[in-house]
Amino acid sequence: MRKYIVSIARNLRNGLRVFVASKGAGIWPIDTAYYRRRYGGLLAGKSPSYHYTLNGRGIAFDPLPLFDSEFYAAQLRGCHIPVGMTLLDHYLAEGAAQGFDPSPLFSTSAYLMFNPDVAAAGVNPLEHFVKSGEREGRRWFDSEAPEMLAIARGVLNGDQGNRYARWIIATRLSYFIDEAYYRSRHGVTESPLAHYVNHGGDPEMSPHPMFDARHYRMETGLNELPTGVTWIEHFLTAEITKRQAPSLLFDQADYLAMNPDVAMSGVDPFEHFVRWGEREGRFPISLERADLEARILQVLTEVPNHPYALRLWIECLLARGEGSGAVAALNELEDKLPRPLLENLLGQALQQTGNIDAAVTSYSLSESLSGTDALHIDANVASVLAREGYRAEMRGELKIAEASYRMALTKGLKEAQLIRERLANLVFASGDRDMAMNLLAARAKDGSTRVIDMPLTSVTEHCAQGIGRYFELFPERPIEPIEPEFLRPPTALESESGTLTAPPFYLAVLDECTAASRCNVVLHQGTLVSDQATHPRSGKAVFGDRLNEHQVIRARHGGNVLIEWPTKESLHIPCGLMMFGVQSRNFGHWGCEYLPRLLAYDSLPELREFPIIVDSGMPKTHLESLSLLNEFGREVITLEPEQVVTFGQLAMAPVPTYFPLDGVGGYSYDAVWPRDVLRAMKEMVLKAVERRLGVPARRGRRLFISRHAFASRQMLNEAEVRSMLTDHGFETIYPEEMSFIEQVDTFRSASMVVGSCSSALSNTLYCPDRTPVIGLIHDEPSFNFRGYSSYSDAGGASILFVQSPVAPGQHAVHAFHRSYSVDTAVLRAALIWAERRGNSRAALTL
Repeated sequence: MRKYIVSIARNLRNGLRVFVASKGAGIWPIDTAYYRRRYGGLLAGKSPSYHYTLNGRGIAFDPLPLFDSEFYAAQLRGCHIPVGMTLLDHYLAEGAAQGFDPSPLFSTSAYLMFNPDVAAAGVNPLEHFVKSGEREGRRWFDSEAPEMLAIARGVLNGDQGNRYARWIIATRLSYFIDEAYYRSRHGVTESPLAHYVNHGGDPEMSPHPMFDARHYRMETGLNELPTGVTWIEHFLTAEITKRQAPSLLFDQADYLAMNPDVAMSGVDPFEHFVRWGEREGRFPISLERADLEARILQVLTEVPNHPYALRLWIECLLARGEGSGAVAALNELEDKLPRPLLENLLGQALQQTGNIDAAVTSYSLSESLSGTDALHIDANVASVLAREGYRAEMRGELKIAEASYRMALTKGLKEAQLIRERLANLVFASGDRDMAMNLLAARAKDGSTRVIDMPLTSVTEHCAQGIGRYFELFPERPIEPIEPEFLRPPTALESESGTLTAPPFYLAVLDECTAASRCNVVLHQGTLVSDQATHPRSGKAVFGDRLNEHQVIRARHGGNVLIEWPTKESLHIPCGLMMFGVQSRNFGHWGCEYLPRLLAYDSLPELREFPIIVDSGMPKTHLESLSLLNEFGREVITLEPEQVVTFGQLAMAPVPTYFPLDGVGGYSYDAVWPRDVLRAMKEMVLKAVERRLGVPARRGRRLFISRHAFASRQMLNEAEVRSMLTDHGFETIYPEEMSFIEQVDTFRSASMVVGSCSSALSNTLYCPDRTPVIGLIHDEPSFNFRGYSSYSDAGGASILFVQSPVAPGQHAVHAFHRSYSVDTAVLRAALIWAERRGNSRAALTL
C-alpha cells in the first residue's frame, strides 16, 4: 500500500516544472505540464508562463495544481491588486503573510506548523514545497483530517487530472484497506490500494472486513456512484449522524455507547474502530444484541473465513462463559484467523476453564506475534488477565477470578490497586485475613485512611445485645405477593424477585457512634452496623457507601468486615435524626427510603428536639418535603461531602424493605414493598398537604408525566405521545419544575396517570385509591417491575406496564436506563384498560 502512495508522489515530482521566467512577472512557480493539459487549447502558441502573466489577475486560470485562483480570490475580500500583478504574485508577495491559502488542498498555516524550520526561515510555504519540500517528503496536508477527503473530491470534480487531490484521496482511503483481507477476498495480486482506487465503485469490492460494499449499497438505496468514487469514500464523506451501516457487524450507536471516550472525542467511530479500536480489544457491536448471532451466521454464509465474524462468534461463547466450547472452536480455526488474534482468544478461553498458566502462554505469544516490545509483554498480559478475571468474578467463578488476579499482580499489573482490592475481597471471604489486610493497606500510604477489621451486624441484632435503645413500630412480617400486570405478556422476567418478608420497622438510638455523609453504615463500639450488608441476599449487592472516592466496605467474611475509614478529625453533633445516606439526593430514593423514617422519629416524644441531619446538595423538593412534614420545627443540619461525624446520640430508622443500590455482574434484584409503612407515609403526607392547602381544588385530572428533561430512559417519541394524550383530555406535567407540595397536590387530584417508569412515577403513591396508572417502559426483562407495582399498590393505585422495544444503540447502556419509543396504537389499548379499571368520570372517545 505504501508503495502505491510513494508511486503517486514520484509521478507528482516528475511532472512538476518548478520555476520558469516570465515577462513582467519575475521568477515564480508554475507547472507548465499541468497548465498545458488544462488550457492548451487557449494558449495560441504562447508559453504557459506568458499566458498566465497576461491573464493571472482573473480567476479563470490556475498556474499550479495547488493554486486555485477562484478559491484564492474569494479570500481577498476587496483587497486591491496592483496592475501587472497576478493572483499568484499577490500570494507570494503578501497573501501568505496574511494567512491566505492558495488552494483548499494546501494550508499555509498548516504547512508552517508541520515544518517549523520553514516558518523560522521566513520562506513562502508554497514556494518551499514546490522547490524542495515535496522532494524532501515534507508533510503538507493533514492526513488525519476526515474533511480532506471531501475537499479533495470537490477539487477533483473540477480538475479530474489534479494529482494532489488524488494523492489525498489515496492516502485517506489507505487507512481503510485491509490488504490481507482484500487479496484473499478478491484474488488481487497488485497493490490493494491501487486496485481499490480504480475499482472501488463496484459494490462487489469490499476493502475491509468491516465494510461490506454490497450491504452498504443496499442500505443507501443507491444503484451506482459517480465515476471514480468508491463506496467507502461515499460512506466516509457522509454526515456521521446520518450514515447507513457499513456492515452487519458494525453498529455506530453501539460503538459510541460502549466507548464514551470515543463519543466525547468526536472521532469518526468507524475510523476509530478500524485504526485503533480493534487493536485495543473494543467490540464493533454490542454482544448483548439479541440478533447478533443471526448477523454473524449471515456474514459467515457469504464470507466463510470472515475474521471479525469468526472473532465475534468466539466472543459470544466467551461472554456466555463457555470457555471449553471456545477452546474446541478455536482449534478448528487455526488457519482462518490471524495468529495473534487466535492466540489472544485462546488465552481467554483457557483462562475461563481455569488453566491460567496455559492462558499466559497464549497471551504472551499473541503479544509477541503482534510485535509488542518484549519489555511490555508481561504488563499487557497482566492487563488481560485482570480484565478476564473480573469477568469471571462477575459470573460467580471466584476461584478462577482469584487465580487470575494473583497471576496479574505477579506479572506486574500497572495501576493495580483496583485488582488488589478485588483480590482482597476474595481472599478475605476465604479466610485469609492477613493477605487481605496487606493488599488493602497498600493504597492508603498517605495515612489519610486506615483499614479496619471489625464485626458486622444489623441494627436489630446490635440492639438485641443490650446496646442502644430499640423500639419496633412493625415487627418482621410477611409481604403480600404481587404479580406485575402487563398489557401484553412479557418475556420471562430476569430479575430476582424481592423477599416477601418485611424487616422490622424500628426506631433505634445509639450513643457515641460515628457516621459519614452520604453513607448508610454506622460505627458503634467497634462494630460496623449495617442492615444492607448483613442481609442474606447482599452477596451480589453494590454498596454505595463511599468516602474519598473509595468504597467503605472492602471485604466481608462470616460476621466480620474490612472497611477503609478516614483518619481525619470528625465533626461532633450532640444528637440527630439520620436522614442522610446513599442516594438521599435522588427523588425516588428519598421518597421510599428516607421520608418513611419520619414515622419512626415522630413516634418518640423525646426525639422532637433532635435536629434532622441531611446531606448537602439536596434538591429543593427534598427540603420542601421536610418543611412540610417537620411538625415539631426541628432544626435541619447539613453535612458536607466526605464529612465524618461523631454523634452523642443518633436516631436511626430502616428502609421499609431490602433495597440494594445495584447488583454486580448484571445481577438485578426487584424489591417488593410492604403496604403498611408506605400506606402510613401516604396518610402522613396527605394530611400535611391538606393542612396547608385544604382539599384538592380540582379532581379527575388525567396526568401525563413528561420526561423530556432527562438524558436516560428517554421516551424518544414523547411529542407524539403527548399530542395523542392531549386529544384524550390529558394535561402534561413536568415534576422537575414543581415543588414537593405541588407534586403531591397534583397527584392527589388524579383520576388517571400515564408516564415513564421513573422517580416521578413514585408520586402515584399519593393518588386516590383505584387510580389506574399506565407505566411506559422498555422491554428489558431485568427491570424492577415488582418494585413499581408494589409501591403504587401500597398507595391504592394499580399500574399496567406498556413495554416498548429498546431503541437501537442502547445495548451498552445500563439495562434500567435504556431509551425506547411508544407505539401509540398500543397506548390506546392501555387507555381502554385504564378507563375500565379506574374511576374516571368522563368517557374516552377511542
